[in-house]
Amino acid sequence: MAFGNKINQILDEKSHITTPATTENENKNKNKNVEITTIKKASFLSKDITNEDEDDCGTCELLGVTEKKNQMFQMISINNNNNNNNNNNNNNGNGNNNNDNKNNEDSKYWEPMPSPPTTIELGNSGWTLLHTIAAYYPEKPSEKKKQDIKEFLQSFSKVYPCKVCAKDFREIMKETPPILDSQNDFALWLCNAHNNVNLQLGKPTFDCNLINKRWKINNNNEFH
Repeated sequence: MAFGNKINQILDEKSHITTPATTENENKNKNKNVEITTIKKASFLSKDITNEDEDDCGTCELLGVTEKKNQMFQMISINNNNNNNNNNNNNNGNGNNNNDNKNNEDSKYWEPMPSPPTTIELGNSGWTLLHTIAAYYPEKPSEKKKQDIKEFLQSFSKVYPCKVCAKDFREIMKETPPILDSQNDFALWLCNAHNNVNLQLGKPTFDCNLINKRWKINNNNEFH
């Protein structure tokens, strides 16, 4: 009786050991079946999508959509190119117009073309420059300013484009050197030098008391 119980106990233990193994194998088989089913289903869906795309492309070609689309893009490209060409032409046209306008303005500025200045005209321009420089000369000039004006007058007498006039001016500066201690001194010296030339040419002299009124704007020391 005890031996029989022992056998039954062993059989029961064996059944408990094999049962979990069988259950695990069954689960594995179930999982495999699920995976296979999923793969087949995914493959089937992918095939359906591909077929659907192919059907759509066929429909597009049948209806001429692809051709129309290409024609549309081609027309857009042509229009863009035409617009760009028109813009370039307009820009070039504007550039040419601007150049023409500038040339016309330049031509108007120089027309009518006068003759080169005569000795008298050159002399008037030269004296105008010198008197204007003297009009705005400082009341209390520095030594550097005095030296600058002295060197300028010497250079002016050398490069002035009238040999006789330039020589006369050099002789004036040699006989009566420029007085550069103040604005009034310089302006009066230059006025007397100019009157000396006028006497040689038989022209009337200028009242040097009016020199600043003649050449200085509003009789102040501000430059032009």
